Amino acid sequence: MENIISLGGEVVDVLIEHSVYGQIVGTLGLANQSDINDFMSRVKNENHKLLASLTNGIHLHNISCKDEAAFNKIQQRLDELGFLYHDKT
Repeated sequence: MENIISLGGEVVDVLIEHSVYGQIVGTLGLANQSDINDFMSRVKNENHKLLASLTNGIHLHNISCKDEAAFNKIQQRLDELGFLYHDKT
C-alpha cells in the first residue's frame, strides 16, 4: 500500500483547529513502516483517539521529503485520493 512514507516522505506532525483550544499540534516523526506500526499499536493498546476525531476527521500534516521528486509523487497521490484542498479563488 502506498503512503507518504513509502513514497519517500516523513510525517512530521498532525495539526487540528479546535473550536475551544485553537490550533493543536501533535509531533509524530513517522519516518518508516516500523514507526507507523508502533504509533498505531500505541493508539490501539492504550485506547487513545486520534486528534482528527475532534474535528470530524479534518486535519493537516506537515511532511518532509527527501527530494522534490518524492514531494511530487506524494502530492500527486494525495490529490488522486481526494486528500488535498484546492483553493478555487
